[in-house]
Formats: sequence, structure tokens, C-alpha cells
Amino acid sequence: MDNDLLADVPKTGPESASPCRFEEQAFLRASTTGTRLKLAHAGTAQCRILPPHLEQNAKFANAANQRDVDNSQEVAKEKTQYLEKIALAAGGTLAIVVSFVGAHAGRLQPPWLLRTALVTLVLTLIVAMARNFRYHYYLMGLYGRKSAEASLDRERARRDYLVVVPSINPDTLTPNDPQAIREQFAEEEGTLNKKIAEFKKQEESAFRQTRRLEGAAVLLIVAAMGMLIALAWINF
Repeated sequence: MDNDLLADVPKTGPESASPCRFEEQAFLRASTTGTRLKLAHAGTAQCRILPPHLEQNAKFANAANQRDVDNSQEVAKEKTQYLEKIALAAGGTLAIVVSFVGAHAGRLQPPWLLRTALVTLVLTLIVAMARNFRYHYYLMGLYGRKSAEASLDRERARRDYLVVVPSINPDTLTPNDPQAIREQFAEEEGTLNKKIAEFKKQEESAFRQTRRLEGAAVLLIVAAMGMLIALAWINF
């Protein structure tokens, strides 16, 4: 009976040795009815269709995630360069204005507007430099947290494997004790969770400060340029 049922299943090249083929043969050996034979054929068809479908979607998800990571890095790099240009613009404008004022001492009115513009340029330079300085702390916190989380996942997978699968301790050449493994993982988990919390705190703090400094730098450079334009409009 088993041979008759197996003879009804088509064998086509390499698929005859596939895992789906083995699962089908095992099911058929335990089957004695036509209904089960139909179910076996249907299950085999899904077994052959779903894995490639899953693999295709997994590749697409990984590619999409990699594009997101690349885009995030590119945007962060461009934003850092943008703040560097703001700092350079503030410093260059400050040098030009100071040189111009030295050649026209006492002629630019009102003096308070000129002083305010100069102070604003200095503040812009300081804030832009502070933003780029704090941004590196954000990156260190982010990558440190990701690394600690990956280490925690690795240790968790190692614990699950050693608890379920019997293994030998290479140092003592004795079987590993599942309870001892759980206790060791609990200690390592506590240490890694503390590191994750510290890195996350650093990451969030640096991120908040970075965003505030970015906005402040843009507002200051716009205000400084506006005051210089107003000063030139009044005097020339």
C-alpha cells in the first residue's frame, strides 16, 4: 500500500531529494486513505512555494533596512557638514566685519546694532561647534547601546542552547549544569542591562542637546545676518 501511494507522487529531478519530498514520503507512509494523499500533495506544494517566498521577503526586508541605515548615515553626515559651514560662515563674516569696522571707526550707526550683530556671530560660532562636539557623544551612546543589546541577545541565545542541548564544559570536562548556566546568565544580564541603560541615557541626553543646538545655530546666524543687512541699509 505504501509503495502504491508513493508511486502517485511525481518525482522531478533534485526536488525528489528535497526536505519537502522527505516530509511528504514520511506522511504518506503513515497514510492509508485518499484524503490523506490529497493533503500530502497540498502540503508538499506549500512546502515548495512558501520557503522561496519567505526568503525573497527576508532579502527585501534586509535590503530596505540597509537602505534606511545608509540614508540615515548620509543625512547625519550632511547635517554635520551643514553646521560646519554655518560655523565657517559666522567666523568669516565676523573677521570681515571687524576689519571693515576698523577702517570706518565711529561711522556706523547705531553702535548697539553693530555690537549685537558681532556678539550674535560669536554665539553662532560657539553653538555650531558645540553641536558637532555633542553629536559624537550621541553616536557613541547609540553604537554602545546597540553593541550591548547584541551581546545580550547573543548570551541569551547561548543560554537557551546550553540549557536545552547537553554539552561538556571544556575546562572541567564535565557536563554543564543548566541551573549554573541560568545563574551565570542572570549575572551577565544584569551587567549588560546596566550598560544598556547608561548608553541609552547618554544617547538621549546628547540627542536632545544636539537638536537644541542645531536650532539655536540656525536662528543665531539668521539673526546676525539680518542685523548686518539692517546696519548696511541704514548707513549706506
